[in-house]
Amino acid sequence: MTEYSLIGIIYRNTYEYFKKAKIWAIVEQCMSLFQAVLWIIGLQFTQHVFDLVVSYHNQSMIQNIVYSLMFVGIIKVCEEIVSGIKRYLLSKNSYSNMGKFMVDFQQKLGKIEAIHFEHSQFLDRINRAKECLEYESLGHFASNCLHILGYYSILIVLTGWYLYNLYPPLVFIVLFAFIPSCIGRVLQIKYANHLEEMTVSSRRQAHYYKKTIVDRQYFKETRLLGGFHFFHTLYKQSIEAIVRTHWKCEKKLFILQLTLSIVAFIGLSAAVGLLVVATLDQEISIGAFASVFVALSQLFSLMDELVMNKLDQFGETYVQVANFYRLMDMEEASNQKGDILVDKGIEANGVFFKYPDNKNMTLKGIHAHIETGKTYALVGENGSGKSTFVRLLLGLYAPKHGQINLFGLDTSCVLGSHLYSSSSAVFQHFQHYQMSLQDNVWISKTTADINVQNIKKALEKSQFKRKISGECMLSPEFSGIDLSKGEWQRVAIARALYREHELIVLDEPTSAIDPIEEVRLFYQFKNMTKNKTALIVTHRLASAKYADEIIVMSKGKIVEKGTHQQLMALNGVYCHMWKSQEHWYV
Repeated sequence: MTEYSLIGIIYRNTYEYFKKAKIWAIVEQCMSLFQAVLWIIGLQFTQHVFDLVVSYHNQSMIQNIVYSLMFVGIIKVCEEIVSGIKRYLLSKNSYSNMGKFMVDFQQKLGKIEAIHFEHSQFLDRINRAKECLEYESLGHFASNCLHILGYYSILIVLTGWYLYNLYPPLVFIVLFAFIPSCIGRVLQIKYANHLEEMTVSSRRQAHYYKKTIVDRQYFKETRLLGGFHFFHTLYKQSIEAIVRTHWKCEKKLFILQLTLSIVAFIGLSAAVGLLVVATLDQEISIGAFASVFVALSQLFSLMDELVMNKLDQFGETYVQVANFYRLMDMEEASNQKGDILVDKGIEANGVFFKYPDNKNMTLKGIHAHIETGKTYALVGENGSGKSTFVRLLLGLYAPKHGQINLFGLDTSCVLGSHLYSSSSAVFQHFQHYQMSLQDNVWISKTTADINVQNIKKALEKSQFKRKISGECMLSPEFSGIDLSKGEWQRVAIARALYREHELIVLDEPTSAIDPIEEVRLFYQFKNMTKNKTALIVTHRLASAKYADEIIVMSKGKIVEKGTHQQLMALNGVYCHMWKSQEHWYV
């Protein structure tokens, strides 16, 4: 039995369901068992009522008939009450557990190495796991398993015992009708799994195309470029591809379901025929015939519910649940810790790196030493590997080959959150959090109470000049205001400055600020980060000239290092880049 076999997933999901729902899961299953017992008791008393009616011969029996009918009615009322309680507990447990599973899921994503998020297959896996949580599949799957193992198994055993004692051939007819159906539903799991794998990528594409049409961050440019019909066509094509795949699978399932329905109908017809023959031969009473005739239709409805609905849902949700646990079982990043030795600086020794979906190396044999307390500029043409190198220096990614030591810690072996505690960064594509201004800054250090004065100082250092209160909501969608892109960049820089750090990185975050303003900001930034290690990634070299040392990258390698004057004297890559940009600053 493999780890993700049907039995393995049932055991694991059911165990976690009970672990999270606790006493309420036990109560839910007790209600299921009680409902099954009530059904078989009601069946026996229904037979008793029919026998009393058939054998009626004097007025004295009316009282017994009335009492028996009242008892049957009470049983039916109790069945409805128990069924209602059970549905409520199912909804309560599933919804409550969904929140708990969501927390586990989010915590797991925080422990997985960041490089996985660059892999398309991993993104598909995340999408499937999110769908599993959003559709409450984990709770429904566990509840269905328990319902099948509890309510339906008890019901089938008790009903089989009742029918066998009444007329043994009936049991075999019912088995003939429904065993093929159960086998068919197990086969349906195979189709569901195949369909899930075939459509997950198309579903993710369709979701993205829909966002390009309706989301706030896209609609301005989409409308301006006249791209609505283009994206609408792509969205429609992806939906049609999903529908075609579903249709092919549904045709196979329709034939299977039709065959199963025919088998069930033949079984019901045979059972009724046997009842008639047994009654004519006086092997069973007329009361038993009437009771079992009614019960058979109910039993077939229940079995149809089990086979057509419960096992159908069981097959679909099994695939989603198995995918969820595959993600949850992914290997986590190292959880080792160590002492941060700031004086050791940052070392890169023979670093090679490539992204999961790329064949070629992005970084090729990088060697670098970044001293503590200095400001460095990392420059190079687009695609030279600057941003990738920064992510490795910060410990977000681990080298494919080679080693990076961040303040004496090997980034491949140390817990990510431990590494990040000594660093702060502003990336080119920073986030616009739909929160208040002060929360947008405080978010970089929520482990400590909010310090309004320090937030104001960070905003002042970043040259954020707009006069608004810290409680002002930065989101038009929540009755707040929006900022210009340049203002958002200053908020992002303030966010980085507010956080205590030994290393701070600015990875081209100032693209919306004009070159002259950028030079002024970086000059101030160097003064703000005295005695701290600072790394500025930029393609505007006027800013780089103020760094203590400039690192020049080209095609995944470091090709030059030195001060502005030294690099200009070399008349190499940096000098060529500088001359191509100097007209901006004349």
